[in-house]
Amino acid sequence: MSQNKDSWVEQIYQYVEYYYWEPQYLNKKTSIAEVRATMRKTEAPLNAILNVSLRLLPSRILTNLLSLFSEADFGKEFALIDILSIIPETGYFAQADITLETNTSRIFIETKIKSDFTLSQTYKYIFLHAWWNQKTGIYNKKPFIFFLSPNYIHKQWVAKERNKIFAKENSVTSIVEYLNENPFPVKLGNLYSTELLHKDAIQILNS
Repeated sequence: MSQNKDSWVEQIYQYVEYYYWEPQYLNKKTSIAEVRATMRKTEAPLNAILNVSLRLLPSRILTNLLSLFSEADFGKEFALIDILSIIPETGYFAQADITLETNTSRIFIETKIKSDFTLSQTYKYIFLHAWWNQKTGIYNKKPFIFFLSPNYIHKQWVAKERNKIFAKENSVTSIVEYLNENPFPVKLGNLYSTELLHKDAIQILNS
């Protein structure tokens, strides 16, 4: 029997597969106690829990959760999306920890525990929103990018970029201002040219 790729059952299988591709998170440990301790302090297991939980929650509760981040109208009937099934050409260019879509919005959520947010990753999500629009021909959905971490965003940002981004204030507004004041990268990750995405990326950034 085939299994829906967006189901919570399939999500569990995918996160078990994760440890095949990233064995260092298990194989370098000397005891099950260390494995258990490490799994509770890394992002992949947390993302698995979040993805499964969000698939089981009613849209009403999910809307209430997102309202903690923003007062925006996210729409109704949330669906968790496998972005690679929509844009397989992206390969491993970018994939958010959580991808949501409603009738009026598209949402990326990036979670961090110990690692830091970066400009490179932020640009990737802006370009991924633009790519998603181009691929589907749907441009009227409000794009969102949420950063979820245990610390204030400026403290969870990589140190070498922190001062130039948060020179005025320690808020998300500073990130948006910085992105608006500086040109998009032409090459990013395994994408050798991002220029075809720039026009739509500007609209994403200012929407």
